[in-house]
Formats: sequence, structure tokens, C-alpha cells
Amino acid sequence: MVSCVMIALCHTYKELMGFRILQSVGASPTIAIASAVVADIVTSAERGSYAALVALPVIFAPTLGPVIGGLLTQYLGWRSIFWFLLIVGAFTFFMVLVFFPETCRFIVGDASAKAPRRYRSVIQVLKDKKPEYSQAVEDEKARLKGKQTVRQMLWLSLTAAVRILFTKERFCLLFYVGLIFAGFQSIATELPTQFKAIYGYDSVMIGIMYLPLAGGAMISTAVFGKQMNKNFRKYTARAGINFEAGQEVDMNRVNVERARLEICIAPLLISMAGIICWGWVLEMKTSIAGPCVLLFFMGVGLNGVMATTNALLMDISQSQAGAVMAASNLTRCALGAVASAAIQTMIDKMGLGWTYVVFGLVFIVFSPMIALHYFKGLQMRQSAKAKEDRRREAQDGATGATINMEQPTETGIVQAAAVDAVVNTTAAIPLVEMKCSRDGSGRNSVCSKI
Repeated sequence: MVSCVMIALCHTYKELMGFRILQSVGASPTIAIASAVVADIVTSAERGSYAALVALPVIFAPTLGPVIGGLLTQYLGWRSIFWFLLIVGAFTFFMVLVFFPETCRFIVGDASAKAPRRYRSVIQVLKDKKPEYSQAVEDEKARLKGKQTVRQMLWLSLTAAVRILFTKERFCLLFYVGLIFAGFQSIATELPTQFKAIYGYDSVMIGIMYLPLAGGAMISTAVFGKQMNKNFRKYTARAGINFEAGQEVDMNRVNVERARLEICIAPLLISMAGIICWGWVLEMKTSIAGPCVLLFFMGVGLNGVMATTNALLMDISQSQAGAVMAASNLTRCALGAVASAAIQTMIDKMGLGWTYVVFGLVFIVFSPMIALHYFKGLQMRQSAKAKEDRRREAQDGATGATINMEQPTETGIVQAAAVDAVVNTTAAIPLVEMKCSRDGSGRNSVCSKI
């Protein structure tokens, strides 16, 4: 909100860029936080629909934003955009502060434990009701007490986002999703320039042209979210797992990669075909119906890919959902920035048609990254878990050996006491001098006290 005020009041390009960077720093964690909340409160069997909703703003916001921004710029000037964002941000902040409860399991367990005062919403503070504490939550909090503070958890989450990028069971998925988003970003970045040059549209009409993308994304959310839930139940039944609603299942027994990525195939093919056709439609300067239809289908495809991959990332990183989505944001934004910077140069040198053919070919060439997760994802996760279990066992063994050396066990104390008793008893026996000699037969010894 502060950055919105400063941008609305700035007078130089340097100030504008600086505060835009600050604005992005504040806005980027929202998707990661939303994904972490979904992982906290929703089980895998129901996560598909929620993951699709979380993915929707990634496509929906850049498509709805130009519509509102175009109207505001046309009638009130560009600075009004940031005053509008300030109002929306302040309203959202108020709603979260007043109504949104803490969901982090480290703090509230299974939600039966009352969060510390600084983590409660205003409504919770005013009510100040003491819920019933479950023994499971108390045991978990006792186990974690003194191990990690919330500040330490925040630091670990920040570093975990970077470390997650380089784990083999996540890197390929994160990188490929970043490529898909880069393709979308190349379209969104160049659309105003091309629509103004080809069709002569003003800022308002250009903003309206983003609406087919938003419509496709909404349809995708409704369709693919339900399909993910249905397919997950099919794979749990195939694995012989019976579960009740609201209960989590052991992901190491379910091939969740196939359950999610089977749904990803259709939107991925739509995205590949759509982005290849997009360049040629603009190159041939067809009627506006052509770009609108393609934008709708690309909204379906792009949001479908984002929804299914987000659900999979949350499934395989349940305890680090926020960190893995932060890593996803990092790859998406980095590759999206590269695409935005390169798109105009590519168009100038290759033309619209071949430029977007290149993006389509990139999708195809790197698609084995998705295939790797589809065919080998479960084995990679099981191998990583076995390796982690061996590492923990080794650490526990080393810790146990240290404890045995430094702190004697009860058996050791008893044995030491027995030795002391023998020594003390021996010391208490008086010494007696004896003289021994053989008897007449030479076979027996005869001893007498001196």
C-alpha cells in the first residue's frame, strides 16, 4: 500500500521503477501464502478444486487488470490506477486483519489450539474464547517447543524456497511451469502493441481484449479442479487405500504424479497449439474473432497447466507448501521477465509467426520434464524419502551413542554399583598369613596359620 501511494506521487522514472520493485516484493508472496493455507486446511482428495482457484489469479489478474487500468487511464489518468490499488489493498488488508484466522500447523496444530495473541484475527481477540485443546496438539507443541521459533521458521522457509529449486523431484516441474508462464507473459506483454498497430484499438478496447483469457481461465478452474479430485480418488482406490473425507493419505503409496498430470495433458496440448497459432493469426491480420477465440483457449490451457502443477507441488511438498510455491513464483517471474525482455527483439528479427512458433517448440522440446514426473515421479519421491530416513537414522544413532557415553544408563549404574560392592567387600576381609606343606603322601597340602 505504501508503494502504491509513492508511485501515484512520483515524478521521475527512477522513482517509478524503484517503487514498482517495492510493490512487487509486497505482492509476490500472496500466491505462496494462499497455497500454504490450502495445504493447511484441505486434504489431497479435495485439493484439486482449491489449487485451481489459487492458480486463477495468476492468469486472471493480468487479464482483468488491463481492463480496469485502461478505463482509469482513459478517464482519470494513469496515476488513478495506483490510487485504485491502494483502496483495494487497504480493503483486503482490513478483511484479513479482522476475519482471517491463523492456519499454520506449527502455531495452531489441528486448529483446536488457540493461537498466540499476535497471530489471532481481531474477531478472535474480541471473542477471546478458549477452545478445547486436543492431546495430539499438546503433544506436538511440546515436541516442537524450544526447537524452532516462528522467526526461525520464517528464515528456514526463505532459504527452503531456493533449496527446493535444486531438488530433482521438483526442479523439472518448476522449470517447465516457468516456461509455460513465460509463453503467457510474451503474449500479454506484446498484445497492446500489436492490437494497437493491427486493429487501431485504444487503451480501453485493448483492455477488453484480455477478457477472453479471463473467461477461459474461469472455465478451466471449474472443469479441471473437479477432474483432479475425481482422478485422485481413482488412484487412491487403485492403491488399495480407503479414506474418509477430511483425512490425509500417505502420498508415498499413491502415484499422485500420474493422478495430477493425466489431467494436465489436455490443457498442455491446448497451450502448445494455441501459442503456435497465435503468431500466425496476428501475422495474417485476420478479423478480431480469430485472436479472441485463441485467447479463450489459451486461458483454458494455461490456467489448466498452472492448476494441475500447483496441486502436484502442494501434494509432494505438504510440509513446505509455502516454500515450494515461493520457488514456483521465483522461476515463473524470472523466466517471464526474460520472455518479456526478449519478445520485441524476436518479433523484429523473425516476425510474429515464427516468434511464437519458437515458444511452441520450447514447450514441446522441454515436455520430457513433465514426462519424467509422470513415469518416474513416485520412484524419485520414494528414493528421496528413503535417503532422508537413512540420514535421520544415522543422526539419531550418533546422538544416541553420544548420550550413552555422557549419561550412564540405569543398567550401567547397577553394574558399577556391583563392582564397587565387590571391591569394598574384598577390602573389608582381614589378611591372614598361612604356611602350607605337603603331607606324607605328597598329594595333599596342609596349611596352618602362623
